[in-house]
Order: sequence, then C-alpha cells, then structure tokens
Amino acid sequence: MPNVEIYIPLASYLKKYQLGECGGNVLYINQKHEIGIIVLALLKQQPDHTFKSRKCPEPNEMVLSIADRLCNDKGRGKFLHEEGKKMIARKIRKMFLFDLRFYVRQNHLDFGTPEKYALRNFFEKYKISEDDFDEGSMYRDYTRWKKERKVEN
Repeated sequence: MPNVEIYIPLASYLKKYQLGECGGNVLYINQKHEIGIIVLALLKQQPDHTFKSRKCPEPNEMVLSIADRLCNDKGRGKFLHEEGKKMIARKIRKMFLFDLRFYVRQNHLDFGTPEKYALRNFFEKYKISEDDFDEGSMYRDYTRWKKERKVEN
C-alpha cells in the first residue's frame, strides 16, 4: 500500500536533527510517533481532497511519510493546510531545543563536560554544521534558558 507524503518546510538544522537518527531523506511516522499523533489529528480535521504527490521535495522541506491506510480512515483527508505544517515545524523546533538542553545539561552534570563542548558534541551527533546554525547563538540561548531556570527555582 502506498504512503502519503507530506512536505514540511524546515530549517536545515531541524531537518538534520529529525533525520539524523534514522538517516535518509524521509521520516516515516505512525499513530504512535510524537509527530504522527499531531499529523493524524490535523488530517482528521481536514476535508478529503484528491492528493497530488510531488516527485521530490524542495531543499528546505522534510518529507513525512505516513501509511495510506491511516489517512483513509473515515473522515480523514490527505491534505494538510499551511497552518498545520507550521504547527508541526514549531513542534519539531521545541523537540530540538528540549533535546539539546537536556543533552548539554546532562553531559555537564554527569561527566563534567564543559557546556560549549557538549553543545558541539550535540551538533556533531546530528551532523549540524556552523552553516546550518550558529553555535554561539545556540550557546547564548542555552545560557539564557539556564538563567531563567535558576530564577524559577
């Protein structure tokens, strides 16, 4: 059975983050996947449309592939509106920031790794280059987040 492909515009570092663990160019999702839950809920809200599959995504797009049988349930369409795509992109960014902050914090606390090195290791793990995202900017974001956490506690 064919899969339905949804093209989500993402920054290159987020695309590498999502695809880094599995490799390849397509993220296969199901109803148990964190992104899959959101996609299926959004598809359920949409009317059924005829689906035109494109041959290849744009360079800034990530392909989400979901089984056709999941999209053909009663009342579930195959079309995802632009606002839904933006919502998924925001969710992926939040997942990225959570994983990055957790990784840096745990490496610093558990192994005594300096935060800048832990950040660099995270970027290397997902093959994110300096061209994709500024390491200094992310380090400043991490330190701001850390200060905010101290104020809350």
